Amino acid sequence: MHCLPLHSMNPEHARAVALVSILMVLSAAVISGGCTTTPGGQDEISGTVTYIPLEGGFYGITGDDGRNYFPVNLEPYYQKDGTRIVFTFVPEPDVATTAMWGIPVRISTIRII
Repeated sequence: MHCLPLHSMNPEHARAVALVSILMVLSAAVISGGCTTTPGGQDEISGTVTYIPLEGGFYGITGDDGRNYFPVNLEPYYQKDGTRIVFTFVPEPDVATTAMWGIPVRISTIRII
């Protein structure tokens, strides 16, 4: 296969190639980040509910974005190790926990995937 530099293509073809390249990069960034933005402006994170056997044990969320989340209001229905979820949250920076694991968050929306 022979590749032509963009400047040697006709302008319409070059524009199409550039647009497709940009869309591919943006799509990869969203997919690899593990999060999207909801219409309300909150980040929607996908992750896995994980039982953490520290300080008496608790359930955290290991996000696909590489972060650990300590939900202060995870309902018992979702407290199953290995459950895949998508959730939105509000950070709770002033919450002190004995767990010292993850970012304290208050879950706004949650669904199993």
